[in-house]
Amino acid sequence: MAVAFGTLWANHPANKGLDEPCATNGNGNFENQCAIRMGVALANSGVSLAGFRGARCWFGHKNHVLRAQELADWLANGGGGFGSPTVHRNAKSSSYLNSGIVFFKNFWGVGNQGDHIDLWDGRQMTKGDPVYFDASEEVWFWQL
Repeated sequence: MAVAFGTLWANHPANKGLDEPCATNGNGNFENQCAIRMGVALANSGVSLAGFRGARCWFGHKNHVLRAQELADWLANGGGGFGSPTVHRNAKSSSYLNSGIVFFKNFWGVGNQGDHIDLWDGRQMTKGDPVYFDASEEVWFWQL
């Protein structure tokens, strides 16, 4: 059974003022840490990341997942027990009134190859902007 949304939200590093949980001497080890933050939220909420086979932090932080797409794929294939996401194109934030895990595919960076994974409470993310819905090629949503 998947963990409750409120537990994930409470354990998300950005909600504790920690935007870069993977840091050395106060300096972020990676520029984009959305997957790291989500992995930390999952692990701190009791979700085992033992079955996750994607890239992880090489600074020795075992729960620091590096790639949003890999984490979303793992979740979509049953990792964490959240079930299958709904997948939408041409999404609007106003259509997502429920809380859950959200993955934005291909919406920023060179060639729009950048992704983002986060929590959505029906109005906002922990560390992101609702315009991501409009800009993304696809939005994957696990309602919790």
